[in-house]
Amino acid sequence: MRTPLLSILAFGLLALSPWTATAQDSPTPPAPDPVAADPGLEAMAKLAGMVGDWEGTGWMRQGPGEPNHTRGTETVESRLEGRILVVEGRHWAKDDASHLVHHAFGVISYDAEAGHYRFQTHLATGRSGDHEMRLEGDAILWFMDTPRGKIRYTIRIQDGTWNEVGEFSPDGEQWRQFFGMDLQAVR
Repeated sequence: MRTPLLSILAFGLLALSPWTATAQDSPTPPAPDPVAADPGLEAMAKLAGMVGDWEGTGWMRQGPGEPNHTRGTETVESRLEGRILVVEGRHWAKDDASHLVHHAFGVISYDAEAGHYRFQTHLATGRSGDHEMRLEGDAILWFMDTPRGKIRYTIRIQDGTWNEVGEFSPDGEQWRQFFGMDLQAVR
């Protein structure tokens, strides 16, 4: 009597084995890509080229006469699993490394509900602002309103070089460059 029972059990296991093998052999669906599923992370991933340590030179014209020349650094770090970038810039007079002429800290984020970037800046002088920022082709643009007009900064990062141009416009149509910066990636 034991033989038929064992045969039935063995037959049952053999009959189930194709389903078991199929279940084990079927591929596991890939995990969803968190960047593609999150518009904020997707937007911030477009700024990944900014991340790193940068060093170089720059200049700024503040009225008539020769521009002031600087040597400086920009440090950009990704934080909160890619949801923000923190940016710290330090720039010294080119001919006097002890004279810090510009020290700024910024936070770049993406507001998915509003559908745009935010760039919050803070200066060592105590000034701060919340600025419009957007991507246009290969350029990162950010804007600052002033009592006399508008300032536009254009950043292009290519092949380990960060080039930034600052322009002023009293009417938003005619722009005049007052700032330039060229940095090289050091990390």
